[in-house]
Amino acid sequence: MRYVIWSCILGLVLMACTASEIRLATPTFTSTSEEMIRKPTPTTGSTPSPTLAPTFTPLPTAMTIPGSLGKPYEAIEFPAADEAAYRQALIDLEANRKGALTLAVVDNSGEPLESYLVSYKQTAQDFIFSVWDEPYALRYLKDLGINGFQSNLWWSFVEPELGSFRLSFLNRFKGIEEVSSGGLSYYAQDVFSASDTYPMLPQGDFEKQMKYIQRHLTRLVSRFADDVDIWEAYLEPEYTFNNPYRWSRQQYLVLVKLSADIIRKYDPTAQISINQSIPCDYSQRQKIVDILEYGINFDILGLQFYYNSFTNPIYSFQAPHLSLAEINRCLEQYGTLLESYGVLIGASEMSLPSEAPSWVPGYAGYPWSEDLQAQYFEYLATISFSKPYVMGINWFKGMDDPGGFILNGGLVDFDLTPKKSYLTYQTMIRSWTNSGQGILNSEGQIEILGFGGEYEVVIEDPETDRRMATNVHLREGEQKTLTVTFEPQIPFTAELEKLELLLRYWEEAGNDARTQSGRDYLALLVHHIGLNEIALAQQTYKAAVDLLSIPIEFTLRGPTDLYLASYGRDKPIVDRDSQVIWSADTLFYPFDFPKGEIGVTVKAAAAKVGEEWPHMVIGVGSNYSEIIEVNQGSTESYTFQTTLTGGEEVLTIRYPEEDCSNVGECKLFILTINVNITTEELPAE
Repeated sequence: MRYVIWSCILGLVLMACTASEIRLATPTFTSTSEEMIRKPTPTTGSTPSPTLAPTFTPLPTAMTIPGSLGKPYEAIEFPAADEAAYRQALIDLEANRKGALTLAVVDNSGEPLESYLVSYKQTAQDFIFSVWDEPYALRYLKDLGINGFQSNLWWSFVEPELGSFRLSFLNRFKGIEEVSSGGLSYYAQDVFSASDTYPMLPQGDFEKQMKYIQRHLTRLVSRFADDVDIWEAYLEPEYTFNNPYRWSRQQYLVLVKLSADIIRKYDPTAQISINQSIPCDYSQRQKIVDILEYGINFDILGLQFYYNSFTNPIYSFQAPHLSLAEINRCLEQYGTLLESYGVLIGASEMSLPSEAPSWVPGYAGYPWSEDLQAQYFEYLATISFSKPYVMGINWFKGMDDPGGFILNGGLVDFDLTPKKSYLTYQTMIRSWTNSGQGILNSEGQIEILGFGGEYEVVIEDPETDRRMATNVHLREGEQKTLTVTFEPQIPFTAELEKLELLLRYWEEAGNDARTQSGRDYLALLVHHIGLNEIALAQQTYKAAVDLLSIPIEFTLRGPTDLYLASYGRDKPIVDRDSQVIWSADTLFYPFDFPKGEIGVTVKAAAAKVGEEWPHMVIGVGSNYSEIIEVNQGSTESYTFQTTLTGGEEVLTIRYPEEDCSNVGECKLFILTINVNITTEELPAE
């Protein structure tokens, strides 16, 4: 339903273009850019530029909001059946979402080691916690701890006219490569739906329609197969009303199968989803039965849980009411239905308002508020997480938006302040992420219970402080025993090698003073290591790296060095010796950024309409600045600083999609971009 309504306004949109457990003694460890682009030559080895003053304040790691029982919200009493479902979910998730590992540690002769310290922490989740939004919203959402991201790849974003593909625009507008390079699972939502194509496909000619759909999906999927983890083959397969071409039931099923088959062909490692609205309605459930019985090959059934929400009045639709207990039963019924087909469930879209008009019913007799939004979300998410056949949950959408489907439905409000629902999501993810430590028993064993995912494990001899580290994967529902031979790693080996390489770099660069200071640090580091003064050794290493890091600096000119990804034009516009962008445009510069620290300074000016100034977002990979208002007609400097992981491959300057009373008249003029990097990585030969 949401999709059909949104399609009606698509033209307007485009115009605006753990707690962990350890039991001693008694079971798994298992030990591009769009085109070839000329780049200016960066200068390296020069004197580092002065440290740029911080321009933006990141969201805090945690916020303390008075709540009840340690929760970020003031709890209320839900109906008894809801409370019972929630309490049962808390019990079930312990059984359904955890695995058990018995770790046995032995020496080189196979003898068990007793009393060694074992520490572990979960570094990645198997379960997907995601948010739907535009890519630059990650500035305000990453601290949630999410490992997934969703955005819609509407047909009109990809192919606004038949045969005219805008894949470069789509890539930047939806941040596909950027988000993927940042380590988040990318869910490509809304890849195909009947209303999405209307009225572009030729009327009355089903064979031609199939050919156009096949061409569209082939181009899209083959282009982004390396970056998308889950493709939504069909959004809302509802042939009774999401059917502007009046396809028969049989034709509808043929097209859903066509979409899934093309995705499987061109991206065989990805998962395929079908996303259904109002899923607990019998007629909607029957459509899923039709899809299953037709033999369509897909992996995930997305269920939209907008029940009890308040839909933005501009969509002329209000979600039905259903209790949490009834939603719980609905989930269980789908779990039973899908089990024999091997299809999992994704809680693909959930959102509730933090505020609504007084006449809106709210839930359980309470009006919508930040507290009710947060508590309802916790109950629904916990119920979903507790089911072994649910593979992920997704909040739609992260930031409040005047045109959002659910009014006031964001986790972050219009002032860019986290709501209590934000803190609740953050708290849930942290509580479902394990870390802990324990001691090997007399048999050299320890049992670890943990949620499914990747773990970093450190084993340490308490007498000598010798240690080893390994990475393991713990699967839900498994009970395994793993024997590890204790092979202590020589401390600071990699760090010493790194310093030697950096010293050689500065020596070859002829910087005698820096080389000598670095050698002094190196000698001091070796001294601390020899005395087993680990903390002092770590401090010394950090100081040495700060001294020896290599500066890289280069400047890009807007008109000549930046490439344009635009919905409506292919050629750049140059004015005032700057490149001009407006609604939904992105300027980008591919570059293999090294691990380190970066400061980006953009010299920009703006043209406004009335009192409306345009906005700008600076990005390096999936690291984004705040949404910056450029409110000067003259050229000013705007600075963004962030930490690089070494996986970033593009610098972007975005004009975020927004309303302007006269589209194209709110403009940004990008003159230059100055880039300053400090890195431990040596320049490529």
